[in-house]
Parts: sequence; structure tokens; C-alpha cells
Amino acid sequence: MRAYRVLLMLGELAVLPLMVALQDDSAGVRANSAWMLGRTRDPATGPALVQALRDAVPEVREYAARSVGYVGYAEAVPELIAALEDEEPSVRAAAAEALGRLKGLQASSALIKHLQDGDERVRGGVANALGEMSVASAVPELLNLLDDRNANTRASALGAIEKIGSPLATLPLVTRLKDTKSPLRPSLARVLGTLQDSRATDALLVCLKAGDDLLREVSARSLGSIRDRGAVAPLVAALKEPSPYVRKAAAHSLGQIGDSRAVTPLIAALDDQNDLVVREAAWALGELNDTRAIQPLMDLLFDPREREVRCRELAAEALARIRDPEVIDLLIAGLKDKPNKARLLACRLLNKLTGVPISESDGQAVVKWKEWKAGQK
Repeated sequence: MRAYRVLLMLGELAVLPLMVALQDDSAGVRANSAWMLGRTRDPATGPALVQALRDAVPEVREYAARSVGYVGYAEAVPELIAALEDEEPSVRAAAAEALGRLKGLQASSALIKHLQDGDERVRGGVANALGEMSVASAVPELLNLLDDRNANTRASALGAIEKIGSPLATLPLVTRLKDTKSPLRPSLARVLGTLQDSRATDALLVCLKAGDDLLREVSARSLGSIRDRGAVAPLVAALKEPSPYVRKAAAHSLGQIGDSRAVTPLIAALDDQNDLVVREAAWALGELNDTRAIQPLMDLLFDPREREVRCRELAAEALARIRDPEVIDLLIAGLKDKPNKARLLACRLLNKLTGVPISESDGQAVVKWKEWKAGQK
């Protein structure tokens, strides 16, 4: 193996010796060569790797199949489709992986058929490939695969459905989400958020109120992705949930939805005991762009108490998005003679809002900003 590492370090100079080694009498040498050729990412090695797909030794065929995908040799798609019928599951799985990498859409029908393969590795690999290729016609079979006996296969199927993003999956996933015994509920809630289909809102609201902490958190996030204004009141209520992760997700989602009804509750969330929640509330208020948030965000920026730096940074970023003249006046009024993180952020924000290049490192920064303000009158 050390010799192979040396060859790989040689880059293009290693390609020819490795291709020659594909004809070696030793199956181990042929397998290692096929594997290493994939790491060269050289499409010129494709024809030799396709030839290796016919090797008598399964390990060689497996590595050749994977490497064809790595080098991006699209002409190998017909051979890889044939390899889906290989007697060895490892070869079939490798062929499916390569087809996914190559986006070989002409293989869609063959791949869908192999979602019923007797080996879990193949079923999972085929699901991943269909997801990479965004084959919408595979959604019904992928939904059936959510009942697979193997957890990894179920996860691959759901991941593929998420990547494909077809609205055809929404209602079947909602039905499964309603099954309180399903171990997939948090993952189902996440995928429904990715689909951004308002038909999932009601089911997600039920989970927001009645699920465990993880399910509530994921449901809150997905409601924000869907941006259904009907979720505003429940998300506002979730800002008082015991779990800080649920509160954090609710704050973020309220910012995504952008409804002004959330402004006052989010201002209150700036006083949350958990800085993760405070950060999301500050970000959300910036998204809402409401002048009612200016003073509370100023208070957070200049808070004399120990605060996580990111809380102050997000307060400054939110104020920058609001862009009201009052922001500049309050920033200058809040500057202190003693340098600190709040002063640094305030000066940078003033630079951004006014275009005036007064540096925070300038020992006279506070005086200069107040002089500048006086000159604007």
C-alpha cells in the first residue's frame, strides 16, 4: 500500500502505471489499482475502469465501479446499469453510487427497480443515487422504503425525498408524521420544512404543541421555512417553552415569516436567560425591520452585563438592517470613553451607516463622533 501512496503523490505520472496494474495477475493489485485510479479524478482512466467492471473478482469490480463515478466518466453509464444486476451486492451498491455521481438519468428506471433489492446496502445506495439525480418519479417507491426494516435504508430514502423536493411527498409524509409511534417524526418534520408546502402546517403545529423537545424544535424550524402566517401565534407561544432550543427555533422562524405581530414578543425574548435565544431574537428583529426594536437592540448592544459577544454582534447587525436615522444618534450617545467590545461594534456600525472613517482605535473616537454629530445639525 505504501507503493500506491507514492504513486498517488506522483499525480498524472501515476496514471499509466496504475492502468497497467489493472492487468496484474494478483486480484489484490488489480483492486488497489482500481481504487487508486478513482483518486486521480482523471476521466482518461474511464475506459480502463470500465474494462475492470468485467473482472472475475468481485472486489475489483466494486472498486472499478466506484472509481468510474469518482473520475466522472459518463460514458460508463450503460456498463454501470448492467452492473446493477451483478451477483455481488457490494458491486451493485457501488454501481448505484457511481450512477448517482454521474447523474445518469437514463438509469432511473433500473435504479427504481433496485429499491426492492434484497440487500440493504444496495437499497440504500440506490435511494441515495435517485436523490442525487432528483428523480421525481421515484418518490412513490422511496416513500414505501420508509417502512424498510433497516434504519440506514430508511434514512437514505428520506434523504432522497428531501433532495428531490417534490410536493408529491407532502401529504404522505404528513400522514406518517401524525403517527405518534414513528421513530422518524423529527426527520419527517425536518423534510416537510424543506419541501416548504403549507399543507404540512397543521400537522407541524400539532407537533409543536405536543411533541417531545426535539420534535418541537424541528417543527418550529420547519414552520419558519414554510412561512405560513398562521403559525405566528403558536410560535410566539413557543417563545415561552421550557426548552431553550425550542425557544431559539421559534425566534428564528418568526424572523423568517416576517410578521409584525412578532416584534413585541421578540423584544421580550432579548431578555431570555439563554444567549442562544437572545441571538436568534436579535437576528429576527433585524429581519422584521421595525423601528420599535431600535432601543431594545441598543440596550443589548451596550448592555453593561457580561454578554456573549455574538449577542452584541447580532444586535449591531440588526440595527444596520433597520437603518433609521435614530440609530446613528443612539449609537453616538451610547459610546463610552473606555474601549470595549460594544464600543468597537458601535464604531464599526457608525462607519457603515455614515461612511465616515473614524476608527475605533483612534483615542479621540468618541469626541470625534460627537463633533461629527454636532456638525450635522
